[in-house]
Amino acid sequence: NIKIGDTPPLEYIADVFAQCDNKEAKYGAITNRDEFENNLEDNCLPRDLEAYSIDQYESFLQTRREKMAGKIKHYYFSL
Repeated sequence: NIKIGDTPPLEYIADVFAQCDNKEAKYGAITNRDEFENNLEDNCLPRDLEAYSIDQYESFLQTRREKMAGKIKHYYFSL
């Protein structure tokens, strides 16, 4: 995303959470917290803000892998 540029994930994710509270879009068009949290879930991203810190990158990846595996498993068993 051009607007995000080189902004660290911890910072822009915090801004997206804030835009859901103040209803003023800075990144993308999502200004509703439920819609944003559904988007995180759809993309297998953790909801906790600390996960987006560079210090937590390995934990972020592990959490995302687990979420992706769960999503694939759920889809597989729904066939």
